[in-house]
Amino acid sequence: MASGPIASSGPDRRIRYRWLMGALALYAAAFLIYAEKWAFTWDESYHLLAAQLMSAGKRPYLDFCFPQAPLNA
Repeated sequence: MASGPIASSGPDRRIRYRWLMGALALYAAAFLIYAEKWAFTWDESYHLLAAQLMSAGKRPYLDFCFPQAPLNA
């Protein structure tokens, strides 16, 4: 029977899997906190106005212009 890191036993593999899932959960939680706390900006009003104008039949960047990147609305 082979030994070494490739042929590990069942409980050892489960422990490593749990560590991996824990690290991924920690990464996801940190990313979520970053997205909610620090990546937020107060410029949604431009996007809401652009969406309202588009729903009214206006064409973005032909009928109105706002200082934002193309296709951002």
